Amino acid sequence: MPKSPQTRKKQAQARLRSKKTSKCTHTKRHYHPHPAALVAVSMAIATGAVVSQQMTATQGPVPHEAAPQLLSLKINALDPVDTQVGKSVRLTAEGYYGTVPIPVQAVWRLIQDADTGRLTCDAAAYDCSFEAQKAGHPIVEAEVNRRKARVELHIKDPQRADTGREQVIRVTFEDDVPQWANDSVVRLANQGIIRGYSDGRFGAGDSLTRAQFITILYRTLIALRLIEEQECTAGYRDVPKDHFAYDATCTFRTRNWSTRLRYLEPDAVVSRAEAAGYVSRFLTEPLLLDWEMTLQELLDRGAPFDDVPRDHPAYRDSAVVYGAGIMTGTRRRIFTPEATLNRAQAAAMVDRILETIDDINLERL
Repeated sequence: MPKSPQTRKKQAQARLRSKKTSKCTHTKRHYHPHPAALVAVSMAIATGAVVSQQMTATQGPVPHEAAPQLLSLKINALDPVDTQVGKSVRLTAEGYYGTVPIPVQAVWRLIQDADTGRLTCDAAAYDCSFEAQKAGHPIVEAEVNRRKARVELHIKDPQRADTGREQVIRVTFEDDVPQWANDSVVRLANQGIIRGYSDGRFGAGDSLTRAQFITILYRTLIALRLIEEQECTAGYRDVPKDHFAYDATCTFRTRNWSTRLRYLEPDAVVSRAEAAGYVSRFLTEPLLLDWEMTLQELLDRGAPFDDVPRDHPAYRDSAVVYGAGIMTGTRRRIFTPEATLNRAQAAAMVDRILETIDDINLERL
């Protein structure tokens, strides 16, 4: 039986209302985010990086895929590391995720001379305080996501004369070495990686030439057995075979660890940008393997220094050495790429290279 016009009109209006209701319901479902997504977005906006592996029980954990890679970890001493019995040293852990360093929660432990004092950490484990109880050289270690950082403290007993290691540090060279570079200089000198002048001085503030810096790096790689000494015949035209740096500079040239083609200008003073380049060219690949990321992923995280933008020749190298904790800025977010590198700075830098190589378990280049 045919339907009346009134009936058809009512049915059409009912279908129209049904479509509107369905569309509205679909729209609401589409814009209703999961609570975990809100948490992840808010954290990213607030901090620029996820610094904790867990949220509260009500919020639930952030998915592992969303957590950025921790590139490096370091310990900051808020009090002098050279202290004496009865004093305390406060330590904080700082992680680098590709943008700027931020405080991180860490697992803290004493790994050397544990009987020299007591390590007390706050409930969140962002910082710890070491209370010195006897003379010694304790090493404090912080660990986050299998990445470790260490700091060595030097405790003196004012009631006793300095002996042992303190005496070795004082008499290694005739001149003064800055306190912040003292241990690095001693460690490298004992391994034959760095040497002083013939008059017994170290010359901490003296500039380094390209030939001298490359030689120090070469000795480091030889000492660690990462490379072998081999006869090299493809050296630079301005570095003759009887030059002290011939083997080192020839090796760096043949392995493409130096970008200079035929002439090195070995006596030119090495800049911070050049130093970063020499190091990054042999460490970038093993570092990226350890970080489980590509070079492009690292570079896409943004420039760690305001004076080394993406179009700067040292952008890649500065990002790599900063990510590894080998070089930091001369001040906050400033790298000063054209500044020269002195002997004390080079010693501290090479000492951090040794720590990095040990941390990533590098065995061969």
